[in-house]
This record gives sequence, structure tokens and C-alpha cells, in this order.
Amino acid sequence: EEPFKSLQHVTCPNFFEPTHDLLSHAHRAVSSLLPDGDCEELDVVKLARKYYDYWRPDKVKVILLAESHAHTEKDRAFNGPKFNNTLLRDVYEGPCDFISLVYCLAYGENESLIPCIKDKNNKGTTQFWTLFAAIARGVDHVAPCRTRKEFASPFAADVLKGGGLSVEERLKAKV
Repeated sequence: EEPFKSLQHVTCPNFFEPTHDLLSHAHRAVSSLLPDGDCEELDVVKLARKYYDYWRPDKVKVILLAESHAHTEKDRAFNGPKFNNTLLRDVYEGPCDFISLVYCLAYGENESLIPCIKDKNNKGTTQFWTLFAAIARGVDHVAPCRTRKEFASPFAADVLKGGGLSVEERLKAKV
């Protein structure tokens, strides 16, 4: 049989629609294999799922398999600083609880948190934003920035702090 020239005809015969029940069962199974404290609490996993669901497009064109999620304590996620969604009025209506996940706009953007804090552990994931910019725009795109220095990835300058834009401008470019 001749191989497909494209992946558009590839199907997954054992795909299960993600549900909270399935997520709970998977979480219980994984947590039973890990040392105590290594698995995030189920509520944090459900928060990650809310972010995935919010950003999931109606029609998926590309699937990027990569790890971007870093362990987030439940107290940090639900009782810590929140994403200041007033920075993106009428643009963003998704979750605001904090999680160390690329889909959380506050990840790596301390200035977008309420209250605003200096958190050296909130480093974000510049590699993902650079990759997303390359996929969405192409590497020939030159994004607006306010820096005179040579930028290694000019197509991503507006989503990275090195581009010199305000937090509001970076967030709008990410959305």
C-alpha cells in the first residue's frame, strides 16, 4: 500500500472524547505511579484543561506535541495572583487563575498579575512563543518592536520582552 502524501487522511481509531470523568480516571492512574507530591492536584489539572478548552480552535489545523506545563501548586493556582484580564478588555474572556502553562497569559508576565508581583520563578516559555510566532506568521515576518539591538527572532519581537513593548502590547500580540 502506498503511504499517504499528507497526514490529512490519518485517523485515530481509539480516540476518546475528553471528559472530566476520563480526566479524573487518568489523573488517579498517573498519581498512583508517582511519588507523593509529584502529581499536581486534580483541581489544578482541571484548570489546565480549562485553558486548553478556551484556546482550542473550532477546526484544528496543526497539532504541536511538546511539553509546556510546569508543576503548579494548588494554593498558587487558586489563592495566588490572578491574570489581570482588564489588560485585554473585550479580547480575552478565558480563565484568570494562574498556572505555569503557555496558555495562561500571565505565565512569564509578572506585570499582568493582580496583585503585580516580582516572581523570579514565573519565567514563562519564550521558546514556545517564538515557535508559535514562526508557525503563525512565518520567519520572514518582522514584528514591531522598540529596541535597536539585533533581535535573534525578529518575527517574534512583539511577543517577547526583549522587543521592548509594554505588557499590554505583548499580550495583544499573543492573542
